[in-house]
Amino acid sequence: MEKIHQTKSALEYPMNSPKRILLCRTDSIGDVMVTLPLVGWIKSHWPEVKIDFAGKAYTQAVIEACPLVDGFVNADELLQWPQDQARAHLSERRYDAAIFAFPEPQWMQLVAAAKVPIRIATAGRWSAWRWANRRVWFSRKNSPLHEAQLNAFLIQPLGIEGIPSLDVLIQGIRFVPQVEFQHSDLLPQRPFAILHPKSKGSAVEWGVQAFMQLAVQLMDQGLEVVITGTAAEGEAIRREVPVWPAGLRDATGRLSLAELIALIAHAQALVAASTGPLHIAAALGIRTVGLYTPMRPMHPGRWAPLGHNTRVLVADAHPAPGQLLHIAVDAVRDAVIS
Repeated sequence: MEKIHQTKSALEYPMNSPKRILLCRTDSIGDVMVTLPLVGWIKSHWPEVKIDFAGKAYTQAVIEACPLVDGFVNADELLQWPQDQARAHLSERRYDAAIFAFPEPQWMQLVAAAKVPIRIATAGRWSAWRWANRRVWFSRKNSPLHEAQLNAFLIQPLGIEGIPSLDVLIQGIRFVPQVEFQHSDLLPQRPFAILHPKSKGSAVEWGVQAFMQLAVQLMDQGLEVVITGTAAEGEAIRREVPVWPAGLRDATGRLSLAELIALIAHAQALVAASTGPLHIAAALGIRTVGLYTPMRPMHPGRWAPLGHNTRVLVADAHPAPGQLLHIAVDAVRDAVIS
């Protein structure tokens, strides 16, 4: 029977140049985006290592936009296969290690059944005690570190010491659109900003009315403005504001994730709460303005967008239940056009 270990030491189980690693983050787009810098950090130590990224089907486009990732593993698809076929598929990849940045029990069970020899997870989850065999003790909730830095704890059992600075992680980010943008009616010929008012409940929001006021102010400054979001988010925005400012372009519900990435790459700026498109914009290097609550663990110290051209604005206080972030429209406008 395999011996189970727990460790706080970075060097207790060092590896000598692994050939292939499976990095697993089977949750949302924003979570995947702040996990992708770990790929660059690992390859800065082992340039020849192959890293596959296991994620949900709907995050495939963001994973494939990172050229440092060597392959996408569709966790949703594999979990629908007969278990013996899914297990054999993973076994054939001959992974030296699997890193669970998000410890989803069903996925961890499958990876363990595929007999990946080293399986690393945070020690604070029960699933780690059942299906991981390298467990790292650290707290995400109470840490002052960014989420991308916290992920670096998970590779310490492989022998990669230390926690990288955010500057080092940003230097290692690689992100490239994989499709050409084809919707000519949504692509302004002049400089434009993207406003993404909704967050699918993943963040405290600023509010549709504030975004519409911002749109007017940005258009007064000579920028065109495109509103993005899912079809359901677009319907919610139109219910709240049935008549939009003249000239505002509505891209809600019209773009695949790959197309959204391509549109963002053409923009001069993007404004959003702490959600996936914000992190995509930061990785693409455009002006990225994030709107945040000061409350832990949702504050920008944990979830700020990582890039060379980012700015975060933080409300003075966390809003009461059902209320919105209080950040002045003028301050957001100035952050965009400065």
